Amino acid sequence: MGETAPKDLTVRRVGACIDEVAADEGVSRLVAQGDGTECIQHRLASGGLFGFVPQRGWTAFEAVTVLSGRLVCVSHAIAPLGPGDTVSAWPVRHSYLFQALEPTVLLHVSSQPAFAQTAGAAVPEWSNLEGPFDRFVAVPEAFAS
Repeated sequence: MGETAPKDLTVRRVGACIDEVAADEGVSRLVAQGDGTECIQHRLASGGLFGFVPQRGWTAFEAVTVLSGRLVCVSHAIAPLGPGDTVSAWPVRHSYLFQALEPTVLLHVSSQPAFAQTAGAAVPEWSNLEGPFDRFVAVPEAFAS
């Protein structure tokens, strides 16, 4: 017997997604969306980067939960994050740059569409962030200035 889900329920099995962008430092997958809210899974390689970056007119709630692996915030003095830890901002008023200490999986939830902006973000965007970013654990060559 096959599954029969109600029309208002979407079931995506492991490996299924709405959209996917792959880059050297990882893969971002749009796994759910509705009413402007997006759920994005980011798989970062060791040394891969993820961040919250303020943008004019952007008022979204942003949250990231570490599902596996570890992240260190290289832009602010925040203790490393591990499985089950969540960081959030509403609205995003400062740049927060995180680097994976090992292969890391994150669940990113945004109350406004963010996938197109965060998935496979161009390297130049990271170089324009405010703040001192001299505490990188291991900067991949692609991100070196």
